[in-house]
Parts: sequence; C-alpha cells; structure tokens
Amino acid sequence: MLSREQLKFVGRGDDSLLLVFTLPQEHVNVNVPNSCMAIPVLPREGGMLLAVPDGFLSNDALLDASAAEDADILGPSRDFVAPLLEEDESGLEVPVGVDAPFCVIDVTDGVLTMLREYDPVIDPSGEILPYVKERPLAIVDVSAVIANIVAWVTEVDGIARLNFYTAREEREESNAPPPLPSSKAAPKRAGARKITNAALADTVADLAA
Repeated sequence: MLSREQLKFVGRGDDSLLLVFTLPQEHVNVNVPNSCMAIPVLPREGGMLLAVPDGFLSNDALLDASAAEDADILGPSRDFVAPLLEEDESGLEVPVGVDAPFCVIDVTDGVLTMLREYDPVIDPSGEILPYVKERPLAIVDVSAVIANIVAWVTEVDGIARLNFYTAREEREESNAPPPLPSSKAAPKRAGARKITNAALADTVADLAA
C-alpha cells in the first residue's frame, strides 16, 4: 500500500512511480488478471487520474463509473493513444516506435490500498497486465498526450467530479509561479515529493492557456 504523499505525477512534470493497481475481479474484464500497470497522471482533492492498460477495466465497470457522481473508487474515464517507452541498458526510458491505446480514469483516494510500487524484477509476469502484451516491459509515454488529458478534465460538460482539477478557488490563494510540466517526463522509480492542490491548479491553468 502507498500513501498519497509517496505518489508523483507525470502531469506535474514529475518522474512518476510505475505502480501495480489491483481491483476486485468484478471491475475487470474476463480473461485478464485483476492487477495491471498504472501511472499516476494528475492529482485532485480526494483522488487522482491513473493511466491503466486498454482492456483492463470491464465495459460495465466503466459505464457504472461514468454515471456515478460520488463513487467510492472509480469515476469518469477516457481513452488515449501514446508512444511506448522501454528502458534501455543505461536505465533511460526511450521510444520504441510503437503507439498504444490506454485508459485514463478518475479514481478516489480509496484506491490507495490497491496500489503498490512496481517491482521490475518480480512483476513482469502474466499476473500483471502490461500496456501491451507483446511488450510486457513497455510503458505508455503519458507526457506526450498530457495536453489532451488536461483538455479533457477541464471540459465543462456536467461531470462535476472533474471540476476539482481546475481548482479555480485554490488558484486565487496561491502566489507561486506556475510550474510547467516537462514534455519528456516518463515514469521512473523516484523519491516522493509532497503534492499541493494549489500547485496543480497553476499547472492546469497554464496548460489550458
């Protein structure tokens, strides 16, 4: 189990932790394991966005989550496509020349008990769904499409939970300059840094502009 303070987010320009996300089987598609790779994308008050493999969550779970205004775990989601990255011999994440679909889903802090750090030694196995089955060590480059993700969460389309990402009232309380997310940030195993909603508000506002 991870604490919220241990998480780092690609959308904030951090080198994020690669996680393992384990859900009850009723939320997961048949014929896939109930654990998958996951990348923290953006935080919000009481929750966050996670990037999970395409096909991990069942259609019923996604439909139920999209209709729930105050769900315990899962909320609205949307599919994106991004380049795949793999770690080279020097430990750097490099493009492999392949794009892959993935799902970004809003989750509450209730999933923290279902998250742990990915272990590159013991975790590449059939028990954890990767982003692409043919390339089990590859991850999606979420930073390459972060502007599209931010555009989605800042849409005014009646999805009340996603309004937390804009946090306009918190922006008025912050005098700090807006931190710009790095376009090259990729998930790596790194130390934790405390996240504030005020800093997120500045990041989202700058990206939206």
